[in-house]
Amino acid sequence: MNKWILALFALVFIAAPLKAQPVCVSYFASEAFSTSQCKEALKVFDGVRHPCMATLWGTFGRHGPDGCTAHFLRKFGGRKHTLEIQFENWSGRRRHALKQGELFPTFGVSQYVRKIELKDTLVIARIRARAEAIAKFLSEQASENAEIIVTTGLEDNLSNRAYRIVLAELKKTLPANVLLARNPEGADEKNHSFDGADFAELHTVSAKFNQPGKCIVSLDGQDIDFTNSRREDNRNVRYASLFNQIRRYRARHCYFILWWAAVQGKQSINPRSRSFSFSSKNISLINLLLRRFSHE
Repeated sequence: MNKWILALFALVFIAAPLKAQPVCVSYFASEAFSTSQCKEALKVFDGVRHPCMATLWGTFGRHGPDGCTAHFLRKFGGRKHTLEIQFENWSGRRRHALKQGELFPTFGVSQYVRKIELKDTLVIARIRARAEAIAKFLSEQASENAEIIVTTGLEDNLSNRAYRIVLAELKKTLPANVLLARNPEGADEKNHSFDGADFAELHTVSAKFNQPGKCIVSLDGQDIDFTNSRREDNRNVRYASLFNQIRRYRARHCYFILWWAAVQGKQSINPRSRSFSFSSKNISLINLLLRRFSHE
């Protein structure tokens, strides 16, 4: 009898394996792209079976019908595609670099976290209002083929208590089919609660995950060396090395998000005033990589 049960479990596992997740591109500054820059940026997805893009809400401009995120959703609305929205910019908060369009830009990390923990009326109302704005944007721009992932924040410093409060607001406000992720600062799930989230997201190629199929790894902050000539460290990764890194995490059925500095824009005091560089050669190289993994 036990042999039959084991055989049945084996059959189910073989018949319904975890699917390979897409390789994605981080265009956090998508809403600051001009029309021509957006057109060039979206060429990375030409011929890709499952286009996947990440954007950062608020920092680089208002997400509206004329922005690059909306263009992405419309262009690929006829087939399966994924959009990840980073809910707010904790990286900028740590650096005291928040400007226009942010939630309470003058608050430091500890002050903001404490306000959330205390369920400060104004803070919770603003968090809810942002979630409502995202829900409205999705209802107007996203098709039924869109898979949407919303994080509780870019590399957040939320306490576990504050995380649960923010997550509860997102669950109450966003459409039921939106997937939720937590992206804490650091390279390990340890000490962070992910209860209630669909994914754990970590921003390093040394990410340590506990559960296959519930993970997102991002190269955020690690520039791609398209010349394959620079020494690799926590700030640079050679293009040629990406193939093995992606395969390592795809074997765990993780989403993998690419990031490179030129399309994030040159640093300026105001993020909405950044300038961007789109190399047709590098766009083609990223497209080649995406197409390669699109069919693996």
